[in-house]
Amino acid sequence: MTNYALSLSLTTWKEWVKSQNAPAYVADQIYSWIFSKGCLDPQKFSNLPKEIRDSLQASFTWDLPEIDAHLISKDGSEKFLLKTKDGFVFEMVFMFYDDRST
Repeated sequence: MTNYALSLSLTTWKEWVKSQNAPAYVADQIYSWIFSKGCLDPQKFSNLPKEIRDSLQASFTWDLPEIDAHLISKDGSEKFLLKTKDGFVFEMVFMFYDDRST
């Protein structure tokens, strides 16, 4: 199992929660903190027991990739080159439309 918190699926979170002998719904709570509330600090997961928060902090990496390069095109879209702590590099493009962004 990878130790990068953002790469885990809900299914994988459920497996981890089970390994901690915590109730199954805790996986949903963790997933919600990360992907609905955008919180990447387990110590702020206020509806979880301190033991689980401490274990999350110790067991996983919670930092975001760093921005290695940022380019803005003529049409206003933005390209980012992101780098992970372990050296992997990937691109992300942010595009703007009249009714949405993607």
